[in-house]
Amino acid sequence: MVHVTGHELILELKADEELREIPVMAVTAYAGRDDEDRIRAAGAVAYVSKPISLARFMDAVGALV
Repeated sequence: MVHVTGHELILELKADEELREIPVMAVTAYAGRDDEDRIRAAGAVAYVSKPISLARFMDAVGALV
């Protein structure tokens, strides 16, 4: 499998007519404001940076469904 970054994967999902409506949550080790802006601009509707608590993760997932 070819290496694809999470950012690239989000862009590919959002470019696909059949998949673009699937909500994407990015869980990342990158915590910079520019990183969050770039990931959200790609199409992620939720962004959580590590380390993450289970409660915060579940809240983010719950907001997507």
